[in-house]
Amino acid sequence: MTALPKIGVGEGAEEQMISLLKQTGEEREKRQLGRVLEKVGGAATLAAVSEGATLPALTEQKVKAALLRKENPGTIRMQALLPADAGLRIFLRCRRGLEGFVREEATEKLDSGTFTIGEVRPGSVTLSVKKPFSLTMIYELRCFATIGFSLGLLRNGDGEAWISELSRCIGSKRASALMLGATEGPARYRLDFPARGHQRGAIRQVVERAYALAPEILNDARQALWSVDVIPVGVLGTEASVELRPRLYPDPRLAYRQDDVAAASHPPLAACMARLAGKSAEPEIIWDPFCGSGLELIERSRLGGVAVAHGTDLDPAAIEIAGRNFAAAGVKSTCAEFVCCDFRDAGRDAGIKPASVSLIISNPPLGRRVRVKNMQGLFADFYAAAIRALKPGGRLIFANPLRTGPNDPALKLESSQTVDLGGFNCQLEMYRKRSS
Repeated sequence: MTALPKIGVGEGAEEQMISLLKQTGEEREKRQLGRVLEKVGGAATLAAVSEGATLPALTEQKVKAALLRKENPGTIRMQALLPADAGLRIFLRCRRGLEGFVREEATEKLDSGTFTIGEVRPGSVTLSVKKPFSLTMIYELRCFATIGFSLGLLRNGDGEAWISELSRCIGSKRASALMLGATEGPARYRLDFPARGHQRGAIRQVVERAYALAPEILNDARQALWSVDVIPVGVLGTEASVELRPRLYPDPRLAYRQDDVAAASHPPLAACMARLAGKSAEPEIIWDPFCGSGLELIERSRLGGVAVAHGTDLDPAAIEIAGRNFAAAGVKSTCAEFVCCDFRDAGRDAGIKPASVSLIISNPPLGRRVRVKNMQGLFADFYAAAIRALKPGGRLIFANPLRTGPNDPALKLESSQTVDLGGFNCQLEMYRKRSS
């Protein structure tokens, strides 16, 4: 039985297990048979349940989910109108330090007749809804990373009371209404504990009870369209927010991304950097010295007002990918030029003339995923290249992993904020080249 999920079973083997299940009186055998049938069971298993065979509710749920997944994996209906449930809160989650950009963009783009912007906390901005809304409306925003629909707040812990309360959150009318309303096909979810690792024992108990409350939604860890995330909140993490998150892969906002490179930028960070840059009164010439897959150049060009976007990178594969991504983004008003070269030689190899660039926007190597032997020297050369290329009044925007800035007073720091880039902090900084 342990080997069967790995070697596969035919219809005959499934029938034999069901027959054994009906005959055995050993609880240990029943449990093992149930767990095997969770992975390999099909229509015969469900038929046996309907005829009175005793199987754990979790087994029945997983077999049903697997069959439905094969028949119709389903999709999330982005334009479906979802109910304006009284008390529903939507969390726009982001990297810590980017909340201001998320709130600013939400204020600018969301319909105030549909959404109200509420509390801002580290790593999230809260929305409430006044009337029916769609996911498409929210995904007009580009600065947040994920969204979570609030299903409840519970005391973080374990034990019977915690399992019971979490089950009620998942099996609630709100969870069912959201998943069923925005899903084409069977509504399937997986249960995640981002800060607690694997919780297999607790998950089995929780999803069994949730299924009893709402059999129309199914737990399924494979290719599920939804995730129920249990996220610690508060200063000490004594409480947990239970949130329903659509699992959109690929993210519809990044349809232009044909490919990616190692150590590529975090897309919402690129969108925040583009907003920080703002718009110039004159058509801009912009440059990313470490362009990678081109996200910063694309996000800034999408906002308009960019005549030419220059991208340079030492990796020829990155240059090829950035070019394809930019073409897929369809920014017709911007001429994009990608050249494989060292940023120090961009004047000679990429045609970037002195005092010709109005904006340098970049996420340079941070020394984490790609090791850099001499970070201080790299950034000293980076500042020198920026001073050379920027026209007076031009801006330099980048993520700075160092605690130091340029020594040359030609660059004046205008803003700096700490951003969590996944376990370590950087400064998102904007400098302006002095006029003299």
